[in-house]
Amino acid sequence: MEFFIKKNATLPTLKINVIKDGRSDYDRSMQFLSETDIFFSMVNTENDIPKITSRPAGLMAKPQLDISDTTEYYVYYQFTPFDTRQVGRYKGQFLFRNNTGVLVLPLNEDIYINVTDSFIIDDMEYASCYVIDYPCCFGSGGINPGPGPSPTTTSTTNIPTTTTSTTGPTTTSTTIPQPIGYTEWVLSTGVADYEDACAKTDEWKTAYTPELNYLPIGQTLYSSPEFTTTAFSINHGFFKIMLRNGVPYDPSTIICVGPYNFYTNNYCQVINSYECGTPIPCNSMTFTKTEDVPYSFVIYNCEGRYSGVTLNYNQSTTLCVSTYVPQPYITKTDNGSC
Repeated sequence: MEFFIKKNATLPTLKINVIKDGRSDYDRSMQFLSETDIFFSMVNTENDIPKITSRPAGLMAKPQLDISDTTEYYVYYQFTPFDTRQVGRYKGQFLFRNNTGVLVLPLNEDIYINVTDSFIIDDMEYASCYVIDYPCCFGSGGINPGPGPSPTTTSTTNIPTTTTSTTGPTTTSTTIPQPIGYTEWVLSTGVADYEDACAKTDEWKTAYTPELNYLPIGQTLYSSPEFTTTAFSINHGFFKIMLRNGVPYDPSTIICVGPYNFYTNNYCQVINSYECGTPIPCNSMTFTKTEDVPYSFVIYNCEGRYSGVTLNYNQSTTLCVSTYVPQPYITKTDNGSC
């Protein structure tokens, strides 16, 4: 399979059909996939140097026009500008891992990702495309350009003897598009550490929200200022807020971002927030599975590491966790600090 994407681009999303890739045991395959963690890796074909190592990926269902049709499932990975900043040819693989074992896809056909050169300048400062901006009204739900033109009087004189005067209201209406207000957030990955929440700063990622002074719990992060696609590339983990609209963020904060969940259709949401430089809380929680569904649930342990947990129907387990991603089929009881 040949996949093409431009340098520094994040789209298109890489997707492959899971079940049709050499697996005929449909039911067993879907049970395995629905209870697993999915990762994507990519290496340079020229020197075998890894470009992406076990980055979180996702699983999605293709909408069916006919309810009697068999549902098709795809595994996908959303690229970041960091992933595609170097032109080259790469080989990709998806890894599925749960308590029953490990599966690597594709089985039959290799995936080759071709990052091709681009002449578009994508790192320039953003400039509004609107002729007239109204800074006082951004994000206020509408703009008020003020009253329209007043009636005008036009006089035309023909020399030497005839003068014609014409008076009447002339109103011109111009519709100016509403600028979309947004905030750009630059986040650093890999900042979670139990002893010091902001001990490490690795590669930076960019996400967008409506105009906000801070990132509240429950806020969805988007990959573009149009808010059409959520930021799958940062769909779970701890992140330090580095910049807000290009300015260093103060006070420094880390956020825990919840993953894409196939069952609840939650995408890339802030599920917790901590002061930078303080330990991540570690609490004892008892989890019970209340619905007979083939899905695991997600926790972050006391070192801030992401982990998927599998339970059977009516089964319970007690764990020490820092953060829990709420799911409708799991009940949680807090037992205090570990």
